[in-house]
Amino acid sequence: NLKKVLHLPENFRLNYFVSELQKTTLISVDFLRMDFYRTSLIPPSLSILIGTPSLSFIGSLGSALTLSLRQHNLLIPLIIFPLFIPTLIFGSGSISSLIFSGFEEVFIRQIYLLTGISGISLVICPFICGYILDSNYD
Repeated sequence: NLKKVLHLPENFRLNYFVSELQKTTLISVDFLRMDFYRTSLIPPSLSILIGTPSLSFIGSLGSALTLSLRQHNLLIPLIIFPLFIPTLIFGSGSISSLIFSGFEEVFIRQIYLLTGISGISLVICPFICGYILDSNYD
């Protein structure tokens, strides 16, 4: 069981470098295309870089939950989307607090919370996915 759990971060690194890092760079290019200032490019890129691992791990949790079910059309929105909400709230809240209010302290606090969510999902989700896959396929 532990061997399967320790193998999951390798798959995550591959997923992160293939899909998530490309999205981050494309969003940065879009910011430059929309004539954002170069100094205002760093906070959105930072919040995207910190928030995407938690979204990826929570998505892997949802796929492990629905893997053994025949009809999983309604299960994903009911279980997984509420787990996405804190990441989306803190990610968009950090940018809106910096752009609209100019509060750098609030931005830093929300980045810390976003980092905590990503760290917790980094630690907990591989073990939960390993347990779910073991219990479904033993």
